[in-house]
Amino acid sequence: YAVWGVNGGGHIESPATNEIIDGEEVLFKGWHGYKDSKTKLQYSINNGEWVNITDFYSRTDISTKYPQYTNDGKEGFSLSLPVSKFNNGSNTVKLRYLSDDNYISDIEEVVFDVKANAISTTESTTETTTEKTTTAATESTTEASTQDESAKGNIGIDAPISAGVGSEIEVKVNVKDAVKMAGGELILQYDDSLLEVVSSKVGETFSRNNISPTVNDKYDSNKIFMTFYNMEDIDINGELITIVFKSKGEGKAKFNITKADFSDYDTNSKKMNVLGAEMTIVSFVPGDVNNDGDVNYKDSILIVRHNAKTYTLTEEQLKAGDVNNDGETNYKDAILISRKAAGTYNF
Repeated sequence: YAVWGVNGGGHIESPATNEIIDGEEVLFKGWHGYKDSKTKLQYSINNGEWVNITDFYSRTDISTKYPQYTNDGKEGFSLSLPVSKFNNGSNTVKLRYLSDDNYISDIEEVVFDVKANAISTTESTTETTTEKTTTAATESTTEASTQDESAKGNIGIDAPISAGVGSEIEVKVNVKDAVKMAGGELILQYDDSLLEVVSSKVGETFSRNNISPTVNDKYDSNKIFMTFYNMEDIDINGELITIVFKSKGEGKAKFNITKADFSDYDTNSKKMNVLGAEMTIVSFVPGDVNNDGDVNYKDSILIVRHNAKTYTLTEEQLKAGDVNNDGETNYKDAILISRKAAGTYNF
């Protein structure tokens, strides 16, 4: 799903429409693609002031799907916003582009709810903290907490936006800015009614630091377990693990990290921002005629061969090949698929 404007486009993945937030933070997450590197990506809460988004991370699924938009490895964004910034009840968050010449291009808005007890709990916590910081002892505690927050890293899941039934899907768990880590445990939960594990391998961040983690991709019917330890603190950035899944049916497949327990060499716990992901599995992906997960020249060749009666496409392949939706799968579709593979056309 994507919303495109003059300067580019994007999508708000979290919060979801009509989602009910009852925690202390609102995860504002999504992706974008722009045509001009000078364009600013901004968000607004309840029609308030527009705030620039400056912290981005790589989303290979987006750069692969929309290669014509140059993001320089900064396709994804993720912000943890205090629930105190929102109203009790209905809230609206908006996303837009602001060009260098002040041209505004609206991207998307999402309406969701915040529970009253979430806001009241946050306000109560803030008041209690303010009262306690009047003593020297609590000032020391506050300083330590601030240091711990500054060391907080991010763990996210890099998964395709969509995939076809029966295709193999590569999903990566990445970590960013995890400072002074000596060990940890991680559990990835997935939808086993739609996905099954084919294989798994540890990421380059471990081989780079000569660490051999333990991985059990059969830890539970729908969970993958990984643990590691090191004899000294290290900073971790990059890929933790890559899992190849095979899709079994249509639907929305969710990936969640249900455990992310990390600590330093002195066994002090390290807090992490944890980001999930969602992928839509469909009976076919437009343009992916051979169902290999990519839309490229191979798909165009199969269409040409089918029309020359040297190859026979199945009904599902014919649906995937009819990218202009004219009811026929022919040379016109082959041209459009080739243009998409070259990054000069989208469907």
